[in-house]
Amino acid sequence: MKTKFMKSSLVMGGLMLMQLMAYAQQISVVNCNDPLPAKGYNRVRHIYYCPQKFPNFSMISMHRGYWKDGPENSLNSVDGAIALNRSAKDAPGFVELDIMKGKNGTMFLFHDFKLDRLTTGKGTVKSNYFTVVKSYNEIKNYDLKKEGAVFRGQHIPSLSAALDKIKPTGLMVNIDKGDYFLDDVYDLFIKKGMVDRVISKGYLNPPKGKASARTPALLKRKFPRHGDLIVKSYTPIIVPEDIIGTTDNPKVTKAEIDAWINTPGFPGFEIIYKKPDGPILTDKRFNGMNIVDYVKSRGKRAGIFNEWPDNCQGTWNSPQSKYKTTLATDADRRGDFNFIDKYGADFIVTDRSSLLWQYLKTAGQRSLQRR
Repeated sequence: MKTKFMKSSLVMGGLMLMQLMAYAQQISVVNCNDPLPAKGYNRVRHIYYCPQKFPNFSMISMHRGYWKDGPENSLNSVDGAIALNRSAKDAPGFVELDIMKGKNGTMFLFHDFKLDRLTTGKGTVKSNYFTVVKSYNEIKNYDLKKEGAVFRGQHIPSLSAALDKIKPTGLMVNIDKGDYFLDDVYDLFIKKGMVDRVISKGYLNPPKGKASARTPALLKRKFPRHGDLIVKSYTPIIVPEDIIGTTDNPKVTKAEIDAWINTPGFPGFEIIYKKPDGPILTDKRFNGMNIVDYVKSRGKRAGIFNEWPDNCQGTWNSPQSKYKTTLATDADRRGDFNFIDKYGADFIVTDRSSLLWQYLKTAGQRSLQRR
């Protein structure tokens, strides 16, 4: 015989299940036949999910915020992104944030494995790609830095505080490095009433030591609370070795690509290609096309991280805690706007948001003229 407590638990469990099912519908599949919204994040979202409708419109995501005048991943950088996005109806539209989940469960904005480069603190925050060794309370009061300059009173922000700033604006949010705890990320976006404004990402064929979700089914199993919702806003990252196939970077198959493309609501991929003669662009085993052209032919976005040196010393390597100069050379063309434009990326994550925006307008890649 069921007790009153058991009945109450069943009712609560049923209500929670219904609530989760309702959440799974909150990221609805955009109907590209609908009129383009006049303003706000719904306008950005419509353009983003309908690349075939707007083939001459490349999307921009402001990497670590817009941190021209302040520290990266700070509330100042969020304010900068908001200000730039308000400067025109069709300004960048996305802000990208690096996040971690502290030992106490609080999610916060931070990029590096160590405190030293970006704060007045010292020591390890993250021991590897998976393991954060500090709680948010342990690090939240350090002042932030940019290239050695200290910004007094600017501290490592919580993800919650950043979303509170973003919510009244027209920005969408591009979450990076949350691919180990996406259920928690989406819990927070749901709580804030912003779940239709997030895209997240993680590796499809990861470099050594990073997590992977090679298929939508695996992603759903990995995040049981919100898997159905997450796949509607997830952009798998494909690294160059996918075409060749190595021990660390397993070869991506057409079947795996198609499994994502055939998922209702799925937006596209982030594809790391570096040079015209690299395997991403030269291997044409996807119905006679390279993977970038194939993804776009199927009505999905082909994103890229426009890696640009952090400063004149090169690009920061977080696991090694040092700058590397190789990505600042001509061997890596991701910092070249002409290369990106010519070879088809139409969702670009960049540290040079304003410059890229101006370039794309000049190149005719911010046109909303329909097919």
